[in-house]
Amino acid sequence: MIQTAKERIERFWNWFEVFRPELEQAISAGKYDLAAAFCGSKLKGLGLPFLCETGTAGGSFSLSMCPCGNKTEQFICRYWKQLAPEIEKWQFFPFRQPHIPLGESKLRLAGTDFDTSLFSFYCTANEERQKYDIVAVSPVFTGRTDAEKHAFGMMLFYLFLGEAITEIYVGDLVCRDTPPQNAGEALNFVQFCTLLQNTPATRAWPWVNDPTALCYGYHPTAGSDEGLRGDIIGGFTRHVPLLGAPFDESDSLRAMGGAFCYFYYPAQHEDDSEPTDRTALSAQLEQLLESYRIGYSLSTAFGSEYNYLDMMIFDEPVFRAVFQDPEAMLGIPVFLAYFGGRGIQ
Repeated sequence: MIQTAKERIERFWNWFEVFRPELEQAISAGKYDLAAAFCGSKLKGLGLPFLCETGTAGGSFSLSMCPCGNKTEQFICRYWKQLAPEIEKWQFFPFRQPHIPLGESKLRLAGTDFDTSLFSFYCTANEERQKYDIVAVSPVFTGRTDAEKHAFGMMLFYLFLGEAITEIYVGDLVCRDTPPQNAGEALNFVQFCTLLQNTPATRAWPWVNDPTALCYGYHPTAGSDEGLRGDIIGGFTRHVPLLGAPFDESDSLRAMGGAFCYFYYPAQHEDDSEPTDRTALSAQLEQLLESYRIGYSLSTAFGSEYNYLDMMIFDEPVFRAVFQDPEAMLGIPVFLAYFGGRGIQ
């Protein structure tokens, strides 16, 4: 039987507590990559996100996950942190934290060292979008395709700006090997990182330090129907990729022991005597999921025929046991369906 995501994460933390002395010894000796590889190997063996880093933070040891913009993995890492034990002199971070490379002449990315002096950045504040449009210039982009350049640039941002700053403040990105004409003054690597990291204090732009808390409004586009959900008019979501590629995202999560699913119930109209408050219903669902530590509420949507409450589940057997009578739990008749057509069982 496939292990649930919750079981896999609990197995990791059990392992971590056994091998913690060895990890502490490696980190104390400055062998951060070795300690991270040790943890990453265990995570990978359990089928979980495995890119991570170790270090010290405020006099404590630290272990930080690095999902690098993968939204499904971000939620898995958030859950990983939620299940983390309380351990003296240890801090655990579900997402990559910002890092300004002060005094560092080398960057290490994907196993390769790069000289920080080889990078320069041109930033334009886009007040309408409340983001920075960025041109990154470096000879390391020479000979790469546009897709490779963009992927490299975004990976660089996730690793040094952190998950939240990258998702919230990085707008359009162009990576090239020569400076653009009439682009203004270039920023070096430290100046660029400092500019973006100081944005919450210098601009009246929104800020949250948790990328899984970002919520976006949406309206379906042509070709976005997924059977039953074809009647959707609009909604709000914290997982945009799930709506664009429900089968791919479902397969990815299923491989890690989780499932994307949703409750749906008949849409109500203006003449209904007691219309259902979708926001309150979503909040009630999220509270129930978090109380049982089995998942997260992701989205709400309204349609011409049905309304929808989307979920990410990490322990499907317990979820089914808890919600065997969802009408009794939520107070209205609701029905269950899965993104991608099925759960992990």
